[in-house]
Amino acid sequence: MPCGYWLLFFYQLSSLISHLSSLNSQLSSLNSQLLSYKQQILQILSKVGERGISVRMLSKHVYNMNCTLFSQPDPQAVHRAVQQYLLCNAKSKHPLVERTERWGCYRLSKRGKAYVNRLA
Repeated sequence: MPCGYWLLFFYQLSSLISHLSSLNSQLSSLNSQLLSYKQQILQILSKVGERGISVRMLSKHVYNMNCTLFSQPDPQAVHRAVQQYLLCNAKSKHPLVERTERWGCYRLSKRGKAYVNRLA
């Protein structure tokens, strides 16, 4: 195999590695953002009480908590993240969040209240 093919191969391999490392850093920042969303969701739900809050209102609160003067998250992305967290958590074996009698509303479960009290 001529030397030029090897150089091209290593160049493409190095660009692929740099692309993967940038994706890894983006995923880690996304993961940290989702963790802060989780904490914010639990904080809001602890303030709401037994009646619960709709997903849309909860998303708006989380969005407003993350808006700064210099950056604003995408409202649809925040809504999807909140919705995904609520759906996954409410269907888990030991949920922190539970559905209320009203459609699209969630509240903290008894286990969730104990978890939030432990964090505070």
